Amino acid sequence: MATRPARYHGRVQIDLRAVAVAVLAAAALWVAWPTVKERFAPSPLVSTEATSDRLPEIIPTHGGLLVIARIKGYETFTRSDAEPVRLLFNLVRIPLGTTVSQIRTAALYQYQIQLEEKWPIRCTATRCVVRTGPVELATPVAIYSEETVRKTESGWGRFDKTQNLQALEKELGARLQERGMQPRNRDIGLRDGRNTVREFVETWLRKETGLAREIVVLFPGEEEPAPGSRPLP
Repeated sequence: MATRPARYHGRVQIDLRAVAVAVLAAAALWVAWPTVKERFAPSPLVSTEATSDRLPEIIPTHGGLLVIARIKGYETFTRSDAEPVRLLFNLVRIPLGTTVSQIRTAALYQYQIQLEEKWPIRCTATRCVVRTGPVELATPVAIYSEETVRKTESGWGRFDKTQNLQALEKELGARLQERGMQPRNRDIGLRDGRNTVREFVETWLRKETGLAREIVVLFPGEEEPAPGSRPLP
């Protein structure tokens, strides 16, 4: 009877030590995890997505010789990081959930062309054809700060929501340039820009010749439509 409490007491002490060691090991892992991840994990499960849930709005502009169009595009950028803890040379992976950061903003896409001193134009009795230089996107792309919303949430076992949002912020400039050159935004910019160039040429023709002709504006790579055909958008 006298020895049983001692054996029981000894077993309690061993269990407490094991728990203490496990707690210390877990704490050390959490502290060291950012360094370990940065050094050994290539973050293959980090991804950034861009979506738009609203159509762009056209901002009327008379950009003269350089700025031909400005549009306001609504963009959403999402960065997800589901990188697990990797142990034993990547043989053991412990999932920690997914950290998701998002930036919703309105962007000002400005399209412009570099005009030469002598702008090439070819005219007949009824039509003038103007070929512009390359259409460029003005960079950096500006955003409407008052319409920008940021949010970020950590996975259940992660503590990197701030770092993930900062990483998304660093990508924002490049992502906006990509979005500005995608057809969804660029086509609207070219459509509005074609009208701006057409108005400029019409004004110049009336001033120089006093005559009005059909004005065809061609951007690089476009072919001249046949007379009487549907005008370019």
